[in-house]
Amino acid sequence: TIREKIGERIFEIAPEAFFQTNTAQTNTLFKAIEDAARLKGDELLFDLYCGTGAIGIYLADKVKTVIGVEVIEAAVESANRNKEINNLDNVTFITGDMKDAISKCGLEENHGTPDVVIIDPPRGGTHPDTIEELMTLKAKRLVYVSCNPPHLAKDLKQLTEIYEIETIQPVDMFPHTKHIEVVAGLVLKNSH
Repeated sequence: TIREKIGERIFEIAPEAFFQTNTAQTNTLFKAIEDAARLKGDELLFDLYCGTGAIGIYLADKVKTVIGVEVIEAAVESANRNKEINNLDNVTFITGDMKDAISKCGLEENHGTPDVVIIDPPRGGTHPDTIEELMTLKAKRLVYVSCNPPHLAKDLKQLTEIYEIETIQPVDMFPHTKHIEVVAGLVLKNSH
């Protein structure tokens, strides 16, 4: 494993687990995510496609509870190790495939309705069922982190049936390439 420090948090990363490739710029990305989430401190936050738990762990002291979901077992093991390294007791990681994790993992039944959901899907984007399931949660805030803006645009078209886009913040995680990371902050319609 290798160790990285983002903000005040330490992360141990296994070779097969996803972590942001540009760790120098990850602080900027995570700050953009925090800004879009508009956290008050008492929220239940779902961190979906959580990988090694980096976003949820980074935000753990700014919310009441974090529930992370990831399909790759080795990443969940890393996330749990990172939770221990950072001495966090308000973070739980669950192994599940996002296309049916919300209904099959019993996220809402076991943990409650989230106030904020953060999703950071892989470059290939989300499964269409994921967006459908996400919309059933009706979290007050949704932060969508994407390294593939065309996939983000496709999903936002569907998500704007119940959400308003509040902010869109590009973050250059891949200098000297055509790629860009985008953080979209959404708020549930009629929840202001």
